[in-house]
Amino acid sequence: MKECLKIKEDLQEGIVVKRTNRFVVNVLQGEKIRVCHLHDTGRLKELIYPGNLVLFIDKKSPLTDCVIIAAKGSNGWVITNTLLHRELAMCLFPRNIKVIPEVKIFESRVDFFIKPDLYVETKGCTLIKNGVALFPDAPTERGKKHILTLIKAVESGYRAELLFLIMNEGAKCFYPNYITDPQFEKLFFKALEKGVKVRSAVFSLKGKAVYFLKYVKVCRNKPRI
Repeated sequence: MKECLKIKEDLQEGIVVKRTNRFVVNVLQGEKIRVCHLHDTGRLKELIYPGNLVLFIDKKSPLTDCVIIAAKGSNGWVITNTLLHRELAMCLFPRNIKVIPEVKIFESRVDFFIKPDLYVETKGCTLIKNGVALFPDAPTERGKKHILTLIKAVESGYRAELLFLIMNEGAKCFYPNYITDPQFEKLFFKALEKGVKVRSAVFSLKGKAVYFLKYVKVCRNKPRI
């Protein structure tokens, strides 16, 4: 277990009242309704629903006064703030390498370029069923575009990696969510055939620290989900 980051702000607990849109959630704290920003565009139906517990920090904006950090899952707290992804991914890279974030390639952008020749795209994964981490939890045109970009990078002589950041410590293996986005599943396995590498890293929020726990492999067989 490796500590990857600490949350500086005070984590406060509340109860989800309603997700008013993709980015805003009303949260009950005591007798007060807080209006929190949600930095995740996924469906999160198993996490952000009325009555579930969430952790948030105070942070004001024109429309909200707090930001949700995590929601209660079946195996503990599940991070739902995608702004933490970059730091968590950086935690997995060796310290002595040169990492350049947000790099343009082939009319697209990927999260990292690691000199001399490795492109890395990260995807946050919060959905888990029967120990299987699943991505995406909603159809993702952006995700499919990134896979095609990584395939093209490999075909052009570069190395490429798809890095899944699994925010649920109950994950035993990873599989592309063929129910939600069957085309993503097809492109995922095409990428593997072309030489794109895949890593699936499991993280856990304990107290105010986020820890890297382990890597899990792609499930040997197609799971029933």
